Amino acid sequence: MKISIRRAITFIHAAKRWMSLCVLAFMMIIVAASIVELGIILFMDIFDPPTMCSFWISANCLISLASSF
Repeated sequence: MKISIRRAITFIHAAKRWMSLCVLAFMMIIVAASIVELGIILFMDIFDPPTMCSFWISANCLISLASSF
C-alpha cells in the first residue's frame, strides 16, 4: 500500500513539474506575441499616420461625446 501511494505522489509531483513548465512556455509565447503586436502597431502609428488618423480622430470624438453625458 505504501509503495502505491509513494508512486502516486511521485507521479503527481512529476506531472506538476511538467505542467508548470508547459504553462511557463505558453505564457512566454503569449508575451512574445504581444510584444511583436505592440511593435507592429507602434511602427504603423509612427511611419504611416494618415491611414489611422481618421480612425483615431473619430474614436476620440466619440469618447469625448460619451464622457460629456
